[in-house]
Amino acid sequence: MATQIRIEPEKLSTRMWTGCLRGLFEDSEIYTCITRTHDLLEDYKVKFEMNEKRELCEKYRKFATERLGSDYEEVVKAVNLIVNEVKEYETLLLFINKIKLLGSDEPLKTQTNIGKNIFCEAVMLVFDDTFLNFYE
Repeated sequence: MATQIRIEPEKLSTRMWTGCLRGLFEDSEIYTCITRTHDLLEDYKVKFEMNEKRELCEKYRKFATERLGSDYEEVVKAVNLIVNEVKEYETLLLFINKIKLLGSDEPLKTQTNIGKNIFCEAVMLVFDDTFLNFYE
């Protein structure tokens, strides 16, 4: 008398399904074949998901460059302006620190270009105050 087992694959997890197959066909070539097929299907599923993600990324990149390109360019310009202002500020701080390091006993007057044709004139008086004048 043959034993009948009704298995509903959609209700079983992969682990349970593999366990059922192992119990039925563990010592046979059928189990080996089923296991290899399962592994190949899992590999295919992973590769398919990766390709699908890659395609979605490419679609999103294309959409973003077409629709948001002008906004992106404006943001890049704004960021570049901020970066340039920071560089100018750092140049100014470096200029002030160099003046203070001189430690002159006499009044000192000097000027430097801090960017975009903006000149900074520094006047250092004997009592350690530094006055900065900016002009183009």
